[in-house]
Amino acid sequence: MLKYISCLTILLSATLTFGQTIKRIDDTSLSVDSVQRKIDYLMKTANVTGIAVSIFNDNKPVFSETFGFANVPGKEVLTQNSIMYAASFAKMVFAYVAMQFVQYNLIDLDKPLYEYLDKPLTEYKIQCWNRGYQDLQNDDRYREITARICLTHTTGF
Repeated sequence: MLKYISCLTILLSATLTFGQTIKRIDDTSLSVDSVQRKIDYLMKTANVTGIAVSIFNDNKPVFSETFGFANVPGKEVLTQNSIMYAASFAKMVFAYVAMQFVQYNLIDLDKPLYEYLDKPLTEYKIQCWNRGYQDLQNDDRYREITARICLTHTTGF
């Protein structure tokens, strides 16, 4: 019975994803197969052992797959229920929020970020932190940092 359910699940999954397309931001489309092949290629190239990928179109999930292993030595396959360390998840959230601000013309990717502040950066105090940004008082490099620089991880700080 369990084999029958497993086969049915695999068959259903294959049927649902066969020929399915994913809309790109430029209104072109990709097949699910091409996305899966690209992910496999990138994993091999970068020596990534496991990854979970979800793609949304119009705030609806259109692709959600796991690839590789959750535990390589134990040969435990990564699944939708595997627990993963988020690593640099904040970078993705920052990128998403920044690009939403760009889309709505709230920020310019190339305008120095300090220009959006109500007062000089060095005057800000951070609650529950012993200091703010006073150590930048004589370091004007922060005045050159833009959202684009932050998004490319090249701030130098």
